Amino acid sequence: GRSGDLIYIMASDDVLDKDAFETCINLYRKYGADIILFNLYEQESDGKINIFNKPVPFNITNPGDTTQLVRKDLITKNNNIQYENFKSCNDVTFTYSILACAKKVVKINKCFYHYNTNVPNQISASRGNKAINIIYAFDALKSNLEKYGLFKLYQENFNNTFAGCVKYEEQHITDAEYRKSFFDTLKAKR
Repeated sequence: GRSGDLIYIMASDDVLDKDAFETCINLYRKYGADIILFNLYEQESDGKINIFNKPVPFNITNPGDTTQLVRKDLITKNNNIQYENFKSCNDVTFTYSILACAKKVVKINKCFYHYNTNVPNQISASRGNKAINIIYAFDALKSNLEKYGLFKLYQENFNNTFAGCVKYEEQHITDAEYRKSFFDTLKAKR
């Protein structure tokens, strides 16, 4: 690929291994993938390479956007995939939308990305009081999948992933009143 063919998104306070781009670009060139995925620091790191063709299962990666090198035109060309304007979970819609639009995804089980967890005001530190955003993120994802004509293809994948993400977000809610509001919203939306 040419310079500028790929996009990588990273939080400014985190760290990426120095060989991450070279490895991922080589995989991109070798396999002609739309997306190259890699692992976070806490995941396995055996170096195994897996290739996924459409439909790409959502559960091959976490919903964060920091573990993927993406072909730029996958985002911009026909799909115009954008981030939602949420204070958390905005990467969920983005990540799963690009996975759904991808024809080929290569994942290397290698840990390249390292979260800096010592940051005041980090989103993940207060995610419990923003958990409701997971519901809105999946509403937006469903809308995208319908717009791309892919919802029927991804419906079971969507439902299973949504259930897992709701469970993950719900475990961070500590306020009883917010928990009730979360479940009331969930019931109303589903």
